[in-house]
Formats: sequence, structure tokens, C-alpha cells
Amino acid sequence: MSRLAKHSASIPRNQQLAAISLWVLVGALTLVTARPVQAQTYQVIHNFGGFIDGAKPLAGVTIDQAGNLYGTTYGGGAYGGLGGYGVVYKLALRGSSWLLTPLYNFQAGQDGAYPAAPPVIASNGLLYGNTRGGAGRGCNQGIGCGTLYELQPPAGVCGRVLCYWNESVLYRFAGSTDGGTPVGTLALDASGNMYGATYAGGDTGGGVAFELARSGGTWTQSVIYSFDTPSDGLQPASTLTFDASGNLFGVAASGGAHNFGTIYKLAPGGLFGWSISDIFDFDETLYDAGDLLRDSAGNFFGATGVGGEFGDGAVFELSPAGGGWNLQVIYSFEQSGFGPGGGLAMDVAGNLYGTTTYQGAFHSGTVYKLSPSNGSWIYTDLHDFSGAPGDGCNPYGGVSFDRNGNLFGTTYNCGASGYGVVWEVTP
Repeated sequence: MSRLAKHSASIPRNQQLAAISLWVLVGALTLVTARPVQAQTYQVIHNFGGFIDGAKPLAGVTIDQAGNLYGTTYGGGAYGGLGGYGVVYKLALRGSSWLLTPLYNFQAGQDGAYPAAPPVIASNGLLYGNTRGGAGRGCNQGIGCGTLYELQPPAGVCGRVLCYWNESVLYRFAGSTDGGTPVGTLALDASGNMYGATYAGGDTGGGVAFELARSGGTWTQSVIYSFDTPSDGLQPASTLTFDASGNLFGVAASGGAHNFGTIYKLAPGGLFGWSISDIFDFDETLYDAGDLLRDSAGNFFGATGVGGEFGDGAVFELSPAGGGWNLQVIYSFEQSGFGPGGGLAMDVAGNLYGTTTYQGAFHSGTVYKLSPSNGSWIYTDLHDFSGAPGDGCNPYGGVSFDRNGNLFGTTYNCGASGYGVVWEVTP
């Protein structure tokens, strides 16, 4: 699981308001990044300033049908100073420029703190997500064990410069048998129910998988599996991914036959509601995997930060075979430094895209492409993050495509102010 940011003491409210006013008057231009007339292959579309626009994004972005980007930052915001408790933001293309609008600033109270995954977009346009901290005492330096939240736009026309969305906390984790410190992006089923996992909590502290179901206007959280048996995996560390039959797949950070984690499957139905299967055990030759990507044929793809032929990370394919599963490493990174740091994306031609965190020409991370060719995969380096002014470094989150085939992602560090960037790679 990615490291948790430290929080700092709250700044007085009058200082916050004064700083916000100053930011609106003289700093709003930092939210707009011009798109060149001749589009470049790679460009930074937002430099985080560390205040109400956020700082240090650990996650990638979610993209709606109109091409707007939604994401979170782990720090920054109007509360807690530059350390901050995180922001939910929207990036929209206005003419030839991108405009960032902060939708919500977390306060580290009952509302939550430290979002580390992008929100999901429901069919009604509302946003749903989770925070790793907040919601009371316990966990995460006493701030709390995390929340599940809903964001909806303000009713009517907003005449202010900053129009924040309204947050409703749907569930507050207690850090006990219900789970604590949620990880990954929430997964929605066809009925609008949401599924996710927590790194901690459960019957013995190994984490849980949970469902958040809606009945009328009420949301109910229930644990569908508590990770208590080391052989099945412990400490879930990824988004849950559906297959065509409604089964959920995920990654556990520890446990398994070699205690390097597992890929597991949760199947609905049966005497106890959901049953678990350990379908792959990581070992010292391959571990630290991120989110899983499922293709239309039912194969899963993922990346590991460590392992592979050279020990510096790898991309793998997990395919059904003879009633079981077969995992094959399809590419091993050769350069020293921590390898892939987030989930993958696939284009319509079947090419895979991802990032590394500390590799590349400047050891600050890369954006890469893997293309299938005659039974093997060809690697293409699309961008080497330099950390120079105007560029980012150290991406941790996944990557996403819009409808036009543009690829988007974030970096945790560097950029104009040192608080990370949102970037775009065009075809």
C-alpha cells in the first residue's frame, strides 16, 4: 500500500479565507494550462499548487463521457496548511486550455482525509469515493479509519468563483471487524451497489472486502469477506475488478504460500454469501502488484514494482487455463529503480500502457507502451519524467484513456510548485 502522508496543524479560519481570496485574485491563472496549437506528444495540463487545488496525487483520474477528468490529491486543500488533508478536483477543457476546479476540500473530521483513489462516476452524475483517514479516532495517527463518500453538485446556479460540491458521508470505518483504511477505486455493479476493500480491520486485522448497498435513501455497508487466513492472502491492496460473471478479483499485499501476497477471486453465492479462491501466489521473484485490468476475453493484466527477469518490475498476464489460471510475465523491466507504480490501460488495438515510478533517463519515472507482436511484446518509452520545471516525476497512480485515445495520468512529485502534475499523452 502506498505510504500515508503526514498531516499538519490546522491554520486559523481567517488565514484560510484571506489566502483563498488572494489565490482567487492572483493565482487562478495557475489552474489553466494552454494546449499548443500543434499538440505535443506529452504535456503537463495542470501543476498542483499545494493549496485549494491540492497536492501530491497518489491516484490517476476518472474520465466522463464529455472528456472531463476527476481525481483526488492526497494532500493540500484549504484545511491543514500545505500538508493538507486532500482535495477532489475536476479538470475540464475550455477551448485550448484546461481549467481545474476544486470540488471538495477534506477537513480530517467526520468528512474524511487523505483520498488515495479517484472517484467513480455514477449514471446520475454523482461522484463516489473513499478516504484512507478521517471519521473519528483510531487508525492513521488518530485521524480515523476512513470513509466512503458521495459528492453532488450544488443545487441551482452558482454565482461564486468557487462552487464546491456537497459531500455526504455514506459510511465511516471503525477499524474493527468492519474494516479500516480503504484502498483502491470503488467498483460499481449494474444495480449501483459499490464494492471495495480495506487494508486493515476485519476479524483478525488482515483487512476486508465490503459491499455498500443502497435501499431507498439508505446506504448499508456489509463485510463480504474478512481476510483472516494467511493462505488466502492478507492486507488487500488494490481495486476490486469484476469479471463477466460477477466475480471480484483483487490483489493482497501479503500472505499466500510464500507470504509475498496473492491474486484472489471472490465468488458470490453459496452458504456464506461469498467464497474466496487463491488463484496465484506471488513470491520473491515477482511481487508488489497494483490494480488488475480485465480485457474482453477474460484475461487479466497487471504490473509489479519488484521482480521479473531483472528484478526491477514486470508486466504480467493472468489467463484462465484448464479450470485454473496461468500467470505469464510478458515484459521485464531492465533498468534499476522501482518499476510500475499503478494500474494499466489498454487501447482498442490491444496495446498496454502504464508508468514506472523511478526508472527512465532521469530515474524519475516513465510512461510506456507495450505492443503485442508475434507472441511477444514490444516496449516503447513514451516519456521520461525529468523533474525539471514544468515536468512531473514519480507517478504512482494508474493511467486512463478518453474517447479520443488521449492518455492521462498524474505524478506525485515535481511540477512547477513541487506538488505533482496531471499530464496528457496524445496519439
